[in-house]
Amino acid sequence: MSDSIQFVVDENSSGKRLDAILPALYSRERGDTSRSLIQNWIRDGHVTLNGGKVKGRQSLSAGDLI
Repeated sequence: MSDSIQFVVDENSSGKRLDAILPALYSRERGDTSRSLIQNWIRDGHVTLNGGKVKGRQSLSAGDLI
């Protein structure tokens, strides 16, 4: 990834898994991308949650910063 983008988790996304919600969030900003590509980014450490490393199965809370 050449640049960064940030998302703040809203109430509608609270309780959902990061790897399930991130493709939809990313697609709204940058266009369609596959869930498997997002999972690769997470695994390779290109995605953080509240500034720290994260696993794809991580549940999100309202206000979290992706």
